[in-house]
Amino acid sequence: MSYFETGKPISDFSYVKQEHGIAPSQDQFIQIKDALMKENELEKTGDLMIKRDANFDLFSTGEKELIEEVLRKISTQSSEISTYTKSLLAWNFAEYNEEIPFYTFQYVRNEGTPRDTELAKNTIKEYLKGK
Repeated sequence: MSYFETGKPISDFSYVKQEHGIAPSQDQFIQIKDALMKENELEKTGDLMIKRDANFDLFSTGEKELIEEVLRKISTQSSEISTYTKSLLAWNFAEYNEEIPFYTFQYVRNEGTPRDTELAKNTIKEYLKGK
């Protein structure tokens, strides 16, 4: 979502094709988990639990608001998010665990609206005039 709103990702994570949609690379999560375990910052009680509060000072006010929005959506709309990410052309063409570039997230399989079709026709006409 950050990429759509600001033109840049909010983190350094790479996103890859997973069974249930597009997700951050597991390799990067494992590196972070291992570093936190080494620093004794994680507690294993069935699930991994972080022992300290997150440092949100690293984020701007807009980024913090976006994080809150994403967490709300994940907690209430995870199946819709999975379905949406599977509609992305990049997810359909990628191999499992293949990195998906951010700029491809805007390309979906949904049919365009009549306005989209008209805009595309006009763009083609303008292009052909210039040849």
